[in-house]
Amino acid sequence: MLTGRASSKDYVNCNSQIGDYVLYNGLAEKSYKVLQKVSLDLPISTSSAIIHCIQAIDIKADGNAASVSVTSGGLNMNYVTLHFESERGHGVHFNVTVRGR
Repeated sequence: MLTGRASSKDYVNCNSQIGDYVLYNGLAEKSYKVLQKVSLDLPISTSSAIIHCIQAIDIKADGNAASVSVTSGGLNMNYVTLHFESERGHGVHFNVTVRGR
């Protein structure tokens, strides 16, 4: 269950089920570039487990979060690729958690 605040650029897509567990938990980070946007693709594969919940939560709640989108895979699949794109002059700093079974 998600606790705490959720900014408008956090990505949460969940259809949690009983028995789900954490399949992936890690950071998606990329440093800023002056006057430029930065992007990052994060592929996550779970071998045979099926994804029921994807959360990408902004670590720096300063109002300058990157946008997050799913470019392949996703819920009810065994893989997902998340694409992060920062605002100009900012980096990418997200905590990513994927749950399923």
